[in-house]
Amino acid sequence: MIEIKELSKLQAKDQVVEVLEHNILSGNFEPGEHLNQVGLAKAMGISRMPVREALQILELKGFLEKLPNRYMKVINMDKNSIEEVFRYICESEIISWKILSEKTSEDMGLQNKLELVIKESSEKNFNGQLELELHLSVLDLIGNYFISKNISNLLTGFVGFALSQIEEPSIISISYGLNYILNRDYDKLEEFLNTYYQKLSISFYRYLEDNQNV
Repeated sequence: MIEIKELSKLQAKDQVVEVLEHNILSGNFEPGEHLNQVGLAKAMGISRMPVREALQILELKGFLEKLPNRYMKVINMDKNSIEEVFRYICESEIISWKILSEKTSEDMGLQNKLELVIKESSEKNFNGQLELELHLSVLDLIGNYFISKNISNLLTGFVGFALSQIEEPSIISISYGLNYILNRDYDKLEEFLNTYYQKLSISFYRYLEDNQNV
C-alpha cells in the first residue's frame, strides 16, 4: 500500500520519483506488481503528467520495466539479481575508466582536468551525494555522450541509492582509485572497482532486507 498522505502533497516529478522509489525499495510495491499513471495520480491527488515523467525516470534507472499495455512492472530484486546489476555496472565503469586512461595519455589538457578532480575530491569528506557526483564528473571527462548517457542512468539509479544509504563510510571513495587511470594500472583499477561495487551491492541488499522481505 503506497503512502497516500506523503504522496498527496507532491507536485514536482522529482519529488514523485523520490517517493515512488522509496515505496519500491521499501516493499510497498511488490516485485512484479503493475503500476499505471492513472491509478497513481488518483491515489496521489495530482495530475498525470508528473507521474508519467516519474515512471519514465524510474524505468531509465532500472527500477521499473515498461509493458506493452502502458503499465510499468516493478522489477525483481532478489540477492542474485542485485549482485548481477552491480557486477554489470562495475564492468561498465571499468571500461569507461580505461577509455579515459587512454585519452589522458594523448591529451595533456584532459590529464590536467582529471588531476584537478582527484585533488578536489581527496580534500572532501565522504558523502553519498558527493560520491555520486564524482562518478558522474569522471564519466563526463570521457567526452562521449552515448557512454555518459547510458552509464549515468545506471549510476543515478542503483548506485545513487546505495550511496545514499551509507551513513558511515564502509567503502573507500573512488577518489582513491582515480590515480590508477593516470598510471594506467589496469589490474589495480579493476581490483579497486570490483571491491568497491561488491560493498555497494551488500549495502543495497542490506537495506532491502531491513525494509522488506526479499
